[in-house]
This record gives sequence, C-alpha cells and structure tokens, in this order.
Amino acid sequence: MKESDSKPGRSDPPPLIIGSGSVGGKAGGLIRLHDQLRGRFQGEILDFTTGIPSLAVLTTDHFDRFLQENRLDSLRESSLSDRVISHHFLESDLSVKITGVLREMIRHRRSPLAIRSSSYLEDQLEAPYAGIYFTKMIPNNHPDPDTRFRALRDAIKLVYASTFFSRARAYSRARGIDHHREKMAIIIQEVAGRESNRRFYPDISGVARSFSYYNFGDSRPEHGVVNLALGLGKTIVDGGISWTYNPRFPEKIPPFNSLTDRLKNTQTRFWAIDTGQVHRFNPLNETEFLTRLELSDAEYDNRLTHIASTYNAQSDTILPGIGRPGPRMIDFGPVLQYRTLPLNNTIRKVLDFCRETVESQVEIEFAVTFQPRRDHPHHFSLLQVRPMHTYDPSQSITRGNLHEKDLLVKSNQVMGNGEMSGIDHVVYLKSPDLNPRNAGEIVSEIDQINHRLAESDRYYLLIGTGRWGSSDPCLGIPVAWPQISNARIIIELKDPRSPIDYSQGSHFFHNLCNLGIFYFHVTQTPPYTLDWDWLKKQEKVYNGRHVRAVKCRQALKVYVDGRHNQGEIYR
Repeated sequence: MKESDSKPGRSDPPPLIIGSGSVGGKAGGLIRLHDQLRGRFQGEILDFTTGIPSLAVLTTDHFDRFLQENRLDSLRESSLSDRVISHHFLESDLSVKITGVLREMIRHRRSPLAIRSSSYLEDQLEAPYAGIYFTKMIPNNHPDPDTRFRALRDAIKLVYASTFFSRARAYSRARGIDHHREKMAIIIQEVAGRESNRRFYPDISGVARSFSYYNFGDSRPEHGVVNLALGLGKTIVDGGISWTYNPRFPEKIPPFNSLTDRLKNTQTRFWAIDTGQVHRFNPLNETEFLTRLELSDAEYDNRLTHIASTYNAQSDTILPGIGRPGPRMIDFGPVLQYRTLPLNNTIRKVLDFCRETVESQVEIEFAVTFQPRRDHPHHFSLLQVRPMHTYDPSQSITRGNLHEKDLLVKSNQVMGNGEMSGIDHVVYLKSPDLNPRNAGEIVSEIDQINHRLAESDRYYLLIGTGRWGSSDPCLGIPVAWPQISNARIIIELKDPRSPIDYSQGSHFFHNLCNLGIFYFHVTQTPPYTLDWDWLKKQEKVYNGRHVRAVKCRQALKVYVDGRHNQGEIYR
C-alpha cells in the first residue's frame, strides 16, 4: 500500500490574481479571509493547521474577451441545449496571452486542481447561485505538461459555458435578475487531501452553518448545524447521505428508529479523484476524472481510523473505531463522541470567525486531511464562505379567521418566514413510495408541467417523498433548477420506513433559503400529515404516469413562522 508524501503545515501562498477585472463573489470572499484567517489563528488551531488551499483567479475581463473574440455572447439567450452550448465553447480559443500564463502555471504544478466558478453574482446574500455553475476537478498528474494544460483549458471553458446553461438562466429568472449582468471569473485551486493508492481525497469534507432552520432535541437555530462525509464534498453538496449533527452537542446521535436503520442510512460510498487511470476524453462530463468508491477502499487506504465505527453483532452495539471486525459505519464517532481529536472545536472556531468577519450568518465548506505521521499536524482547509439569508424575526404572522377543518398540511420543520397567497396549482407525486427506477420519468414529467405553468406565469406547490434535488435517486427526486423553476412552496414527505433527514447540506437547499421558497418537511405522522383526499378531488390539469398537477378551487393560504419552526397551508 503506497501513500504519497504530504506537506503538512506548509505556508499557503497568497492568492494569485490574473487580470484586471472582478474576481467574483466566491474568490472575493476567500481572498478577504486568507490573511485574516492566518492572523487570527496564527496558522494553527490545537492539533490542526488551518488555511485556504493555494489558488489563482482568472478575473472577469478574460471571460469578456473570450466571449467577444469568439462571438459567443449571442448564445446567452439561445434555446440550444447545454451540450450544444458546451461544444461551441470547447471549440473556441482562449487568448494567446492567457494561454501562455496557464501553460507556465501548469508546468510548475502537479497536484490535483479544482477549477471552480466565481461569478460576479455568486455568493451574494440576495442570490448566491450555489451549485448553479460547474466545478471540475482534474488529477493534473500526467507526465506531459501539454496534456495537463489541455485538461485545465477545457475545464475553464466548461465553467465559462455553464454561465449560459439552462439552470443558470432559470435561477436568474426566478430571482428577477438580468442574466446579461453576469460575468465569470475562474478559481484554479489545489484540492485539499492526500493520495492513497492512486486516488486523491480528503479524509473529511464538511458543510457547516452558523444558523440552522431545523431543530431537534435541545437544538436551537443559533447553534448551527454541521454535515460531514468521507471523501470529496460532492457527496454533501449533491444531497447525498452525510452525518448531520449539532456542533454544540457533537456527541448526540441523530434520531434513528433502530441500530439497523442507523447502519443502512449512513454513507456507504465516497468520491475521490482518480489519479491512476488514463481517462477517456470526455470534457463535457463534470465527473470525468472522479471515481466513486466503497468503504472497503477507504479502509484499505487506512483512512477510516478517525471517522468510522464498527457494529458488534454479539452485543448489538456500535462502537467507535475500527479496532475489531464487523461492518463499518461512517459516523465520525472517534472524533465526535470520544473526541480523539478536537475537530468540532476547530469547526466552531472557524465558523464563528467567518460569521464575525462577514457580519452575517454564514455557510462554510471545508476539508480535513489527517496525517499518518504523528509528528505532522492535521490540516483544516477552508474552501468556501457564503452569507446565509435568514428570516426576519420582527415579521409577524396573522392567520385571520381560519379553521382547522380547512388545513391542508402542517409541519414543525419548516424554512422561511411570512405569508404567501396566490398559489392555486399543486404538483405532486402520485405514489408516496420512492422508487429510484422511476426517477428519470418523474423528472421528465415534472419538467413538462413546470414548462406549461411557467408559460402561463403560474406558480405552484410541489410535493414528493424524499429530498428534492438530490443527485442520488434512492434519496429523492434528482431535479435541477430549470425543472422546478416556478415552484414557490416545496414539501418533502418523509418516508416512514427511512430515517433520512431533510436537505440541509446541499447546494439545492442553500438556494431554497435564498430564493425565499417556503419549504416544509412533513413527517406524515399526526398531526403533521397531508390531506390527500382533498387534493385528489381537485381539478386535474395534468395526469401522467407518476406525477399529477391539479388546480385548486381557490388559492392556498400559506403561513410560515421561522422563529418557531411552524408552518401551515390552508385550502
């Protein structure tokens, strides 16, 4: 078993700015925090060095020049598919000047790189565009520098192209933003992690919020919430299974129905950069150089020591660590319950620092790399900071003369705050059962309905089981923004057979917060149930194999009290 040499505690160089335009929202936040983070913690928190991975930024003037020289701006309002738009961008040329700079850069870098968007509008409080644009990771380990350069060049063009993709246009329309204002800067950043057996990944990826919309047990909104996963952060931001906990009470286990459910509903696969294969050329694929692996691969890499627990069948218990045989479970028990390392304290300190610096509630993305040698400190990498939109605590809600008999649904796990009216269409899955084999057909039907309602300028309530927007069809319906762009209220019904939690850690969920879309998580246990009988009696305007759309006799009345996590919809 071979591991690459790591460089713990190295001094992260200052960001390299290439160009004279804007660095965009995402890069701007990282650049502002770079020196402050080092000064605040003097480069180290307890057993962890902390920092922002080395990055370079292509400013927006290169994007403007690329569009102008290749006459691509006309594609911004075209009806062409994303794939066709991508081909136009990939066949176009970067300027000679920037090509020379990139060639020189890649000649001196051999570690994996993430090519990320940093648009002019990205990570603004009012419209964060989280996960709307592409990120592409490249192994950057080929011995031929020209081959490495071509991978970097194509990744940059793909991120540029994603500015014109349908999900970006749909998101802008939903926010009432003129998409012509958008300009794209590019972040070229070293990937946090280390290599084991020709695969590169961090031991932990995480998303932490200083404010939580959902509370259980002793949790409070101001406690925040953390999602952790093994491997690259794609698992979390795409709405996959991750470990969710309250950073004030890290040792507390999320509510599961049984030990069996706990085993079945924790992470079983993870993402890594494949550094060992010659990949088939496929620049349009965001995961071209990624591989999805099993827990057994991580154990072979000796990467589970601090993050896994083991099920003991004889005692029917789960014990932190991997010092005994048995099924492994990614619950971060050693660092959260036994506190073998002060990971949670580090997360809290960095989260508080970012919140104070940004002067608003924040969401951060980070990665943690454990070092195999005891004389080397572990590394905490801050990857992104974005402000969070939270409810207005001064807003009051008046329900008027409403009666319990007119209640369509209620929930004690809601997002948003205020009242909404004028919604008289409901789109819902006809079967409450989540069958991943039907996911493609369901997405297609929802897309058709959304298109029809958008053409007539109608908004709607969307209802379905599981996590909307998850990339894993076993967890929910993998819709993208263009396919539900006119939904203004979203209900996620909990599958009573599964303890899978709501969509708190994903980019999809972050955009819900900032779009002002009301969100209900409905447990389907009294009194938090949905009046299906009434819904089925409404006028059908679409009746597909899996999805039905109805028009209500009168508009729904929606009330969400974000301060107390209560939401009600009256018919």
